Amino acid sequence: MTRRLIFFALMVSAFFSVSIVEAAPSDKNCTSQDADAKKYCNDFMEKYGFFVTNPELKDLKSRHTLKSIEEFEADFWKKRDTDPNTSDNEFKILIDRRLLEIQTEILTVDFDIPGTLFSSTGGLKGDMAHVYLFYGMPHIKRRLSGNQYMADLMTWYYFDENGRVLFRFLFINKLGRVLLFDRHNFSFEYRLEALSMNINPTVYELQIILDYLFMRDPENLFYASVVEFSYYSDMTLSKALDPPDPISLIAERTKPLDFGQSNIPKDKEFIYGKFKSFIGANLAINGDKTNKISMELMVLYSGMDWEVIKDRGRGNFDLRISFQNKVTRAISEFEVRFSFEIDLAKIKANPDSYFRIELDDLKNYRNTNDPENPEGTLKDITASIEPGDYVVNIDLRDTYTRKYMSWQEHIIKK
Repeated sequence: MTRRLIFFALMVSAFFSVSIVEAAPSDKNCTSQDADAKKYCNDFMEKYGFFVTNPELKDLKSRHTLKSIEEFEADFWKKRDTDPNTSDNEFKILIDRRLLEIQTEILTVDFDIPGTLFSSTGGLKGDMAHVYLFYGMPHIKRRLSGNQYMADLMTWYYFDENGRVLFRFLFINKLGRVLLFDRHNFSFEYRLEALSMNINPTVYELQIILDYLFMRDPENLFYASVVEFSYYSDMTLSKALDPPDPISLIAERTKPLDFGQSNIPKDKEFIYGKFKSFIGANLAINGDKTNKISMELMVLYSGMDWEVIKDRGRGNFDLRISFQNKVTRAISEFEVRFSFEIDLAKIKANPDSYFRIELDDLKNYRNTNDPENPEGTLKDITASIEPGDYVVNIDLRDTYTRKYMSWQEHIIKK
């Protein structure tokens, strides 16, 4: 499917629910009855307001003395102490360190996004600070300069312990005003409009934006950020930025995420691909007059990592595909881990060429770990889904190095 056809197919997507992001903390939440209490409260809310839950905020609003607000703060941190048996509050130390990094503008000297300033995006009350305070330094961060049609973009990626994309935060800079992209549940046309420099862009201008993304973003970082917020379908922008519950926060949401090459056994040797974080691959979905759907990958020899096995290179992939009916919302899912080998001489001789991987006969292990009992094949799923309009999400990942590529396609089965 060409990118132009993809665009016009995605334009007809239906509107879904709206993501609502928690408002930035405000000094209106603090008392005005005592000047010292108000100043102390304002300082606390400026630094830690994003972490205050609604019940805690209600409690804070009812306090009007310096002593009572100090007691609130002490209880606030006590509930978030990851190890009460130590004298230090590890969670507070973590957040205070991130606060210092924001205040000292740590991103101004960042290799990937040099010159980025929290102070120009709302300071401690801005969206960038909100994300950074919750999750720390992004595992991947990139910037893309716009043009007369498209705003400047910056994306931050965070991965979980399995190497899957937990969050993609996309920041849009329009004439110095930085906005956090929040249209993941809208039609694709409306999503692209968020990137436009014009209030009411034409279809032609939106097509230019889409073409520009494909041309200037070979790793598909920004396109993926528009298509999908998280690998996990139940994770939304609103959930990611809600004040975390103190109990679950201690165990899960604030622990540093480790993304890298931790899954690589020490005894394995690799030839690494040209891309830092992504697999250079294209996806093709084909159909015929009999309504048979066929899927295949076109992979760049130099666009992936190869495990060296004597004189051969082995590719190791984890593949996940979901088909969701737009009307019934029913989901059919496919998942497999597979390997293949090619002569190293051929790999080295054809760095800029592509090879084909047919996916139809791969076995489905979505709901089983038993290699002897797969749940059919991919072509069994495409044959069994009911006629209708489908959103297809594809996630391809290297088993060891965790480099990846993702796509979202729309197909109609008649």
